[in-house]
Amino acid sequence: MKQILFVLLLAVSTLYAQPKENLQSFFEAIRQGQKPEPLLSQGSQKSEEAWLKAIIPFTEDSVVLVREAAYDLLLRTAQESVHAPVRQKAVVAVLDAWYDTDTQIISFVASALKSFPPSSFNVTALNKLMSLIRKMPPYYAQLVKLAAYVQVTEAIPLLQNHLYAQQVKSKSDQWAIYLALCRLGDEKALDVVMNRVQKVGVNDDVVYEVFPDLVYTRQRRALDYIIEQIHSDDKNCQSPNPEREAMIPCAYRIMEQLVPAIQGYPLKTDASGDVLTEDYPAALRTVRSWLLARGQTYQINTDIY
Repeated sequence: MKQILFVLLLAVSTLYAQPKENLQSFFEAIRQGQKPEPLLSQGSQKSEEAWLKAIIPFTEDSVVLVREAAYDLLLRTAQESVHAPVRQKAVVAVLDAWYDTDTQIISFVASALKSFPPSSFNVTALNKLMSLIRKMPPYYAQLVKLAAYVQVTEAIPLLQNHLYAQQVKSKSDQWAIYLALCRLGDEKALDVVMNRVQKVGVNDDVVYEVFPDLVYTRQRRALDYIIEQIHSDDKNCQSPNPEREAMIPCAYRIMEQLVPAIQGYPLKTDASGDVLTEDYPAALRTVRSWLLARGQTYQINTDIY
C-alpha cells in the first residue's frame, strides 16, 4: 500500500483530465498490485471536474487498495487545483471515506483533511460533517475536531448532549468533544479543559500530550496559559540532550507550539515541527520579547488546524 501511495506522489504533476480508458487501466494496475504509469494532466476547471467525476466511482471498488488510491487522487487533486470549486467538490467526495468499511482508509482521510483550509469546505461539506457526527462513525475524535475546525456550529447542541447525557463512553472521544466545543466557542467546555490542565501542572508529558490540545482550541484563555509558561523559568522538563541529565525550563519546548496559532509569530519550524534555530536561548528571548510587546493584541490564526 505504501508503494502505491509513493507512486501516486510521483504523479502529483500529472493528475488531471485523463481519458476514461487510461484511468481504468491505472486502477486495474493497482488492483493487480502493479505500479501504474504516471497520469497526464490538464489544468482547466472543466477538465479537473471531469477528472473528479471519473475517479469517484473507484471509491466504491471492492478492493481496498483501489479505494484508497482513489481517495488519494481526490485529495491530491484538491491540493493541487487552483480552482476553489474543484477543491470543494473533491473535499465533499473525500468525506465519504468515513463510511468506508476499512478503518485504515478512514484514518488516512481524517489525517489528510486537516491540511485543507476552512474555505475548502463548502455548505455541502459542512452538512455532510454534521450528518457524520450524528452517526458517530470510527475515528469520531478526529471527526468532531475537524468539524469544529471548519466551524460546523450546528453541531454544538449535539456534542454537548453527547457529553451531558453520557452518550460517548470513550474517554479520548469525550476529551476530543470538549476540545471541539472549545474551538466552537463554548465557554463551559473551555472551563472544563482549563481546570483539568491547570490541575496537573507542567512537565514533559503535559507539554507534549496536552499543550497541543490547548493550541488546537484557538481560545485566547488557553493560549494565554501557554504564553504564561513560555515566560516561566521553572525547570520542570528534561533536557533533550541524552548525555546531560538536567532539568530545563519547559519554555524551550513550548515556544514552537504557537507557530501555527498566532499570526506573525517570530519563529519558524521545519516539517517535523522543530524550531529553525541553532541558538535556543536567543530564540526564547526573541519570543518572550515579541509576546510582551503585544500583550493581548496578538492575532489568533484559525485558518490552520
